[in-house]
Amino acid sequence: MAKQTTKLRESFAEYIDEVQPHLDSERLMVIAASTYVEIMVAALIEHHCKHGKKINEDSRVYPLATKLMLLNELGIIGDAEYRTLDRLRRIRNNAAHEVSFTVDKADVKYFATGLKKSPDEVTVSDAMLAVIIHFWANHVETLGTLLPKYK
Repeated sequence: MAKQTTKLRESFAEYIDEVQPHLDSERLMVIAASTYVEIMVAALIEHHCKHGKKINEDSRVYPLATKLMLLNELGIIGDAEYRTLDRLRRIRNNAAHEVSFTVDKADVKYFATGLKKSPDEVTVSDAMLAVIIHFWANHVETLGTLLPKYK
């Protein structure tokens, strides 16, 4: 368990360093968190699917929505996790394509479920980090060995 915790800290160190100066940018936090989640999804696809490498190489045929659905259908991610990641995916699309963008307070509260902060104190950066940490924690046994090759 100590090795997994060390790998977790190392994997997030680069992410935290990069986003630290931009914690107030909701758009950047959503896109950065989504990118990190997409890397973890790709690692799970490659690990659990016979043709995972081919799936990851063709994002036109296999976009994130399809990869999430595939992981859910295979039982790799549960229904609640699927809904959370798909919701993040939809919000990420809005962040990437809308001129004016903010994250709804209801979405922030949804993603931050389980944090020890009061719901009114939770920021978008808190919520995005919570999504990453929960996803990582649910799949640390697989991701802990695979993720370094995706840097």
